[in-house]
Amino acid sequence: RENKYIEELVFFFVLLGFLLFFLLGKFVYSHPSTRIIAKEIGFFHAFGIFLYYFLTGMGIAILLGISVLSGVLFFIPIFLYSLFGEITLFHVHPDFKEGFFVKLLFFVSGLLGVLTAKLVFIPVFASYCILGFLIGSVTFLAIKEHSKESEHHMLLFFSGVALYTFLIFLFLIL
Repeated sequence: RENKYIEELVFFFVLLGFLLFFLLGKFVYSHPSTRIIAKEIGFFHAFGIFLYYFLTGMGIAILLGISVLSGVLFFIPIFLYSLFGEITLFHVHPDFKEGFFVKLLFFVSGLLGVLTAKLVFIPVFASYCILGFLIGSVTFLAIKEHSKESEHHMLLFFSGVALYTFLIFLFLIL
């Protein structure tokens, strides 16, 4: 029965990853683009990219620990999305992408995630949470890339979040 709760609580982290990237996107893209605000928002954008690739590195290492096939099957769509998707440095403020330290941090973020997953003990529950968060964030980014924001889409978005939350609670009760 305990494993059932652990596995179902992971879906809260799927929802959390989805919502966090939604809110980060709203914050980053809803401000006027004055130089000062753009720099502050650029920090949050850069942090989001670092966090995404850091956790992706952790996720790949966790899944490789389960089996090579699991790691490879997770890596392929993440790699393709990273190659062609929206998570790029294009929108990051120039002050952030021009600095050597920031470039280095972006470059090694995935590797830092892999090393962290290998060097630090991560309980099974935390591993599930990291993977759930990654799935939620990638799902949000993929959906966002293929839809235009409108009031109708916002209504659908919040309806989907409410329905997903309800289903999590329903499955926890059963």
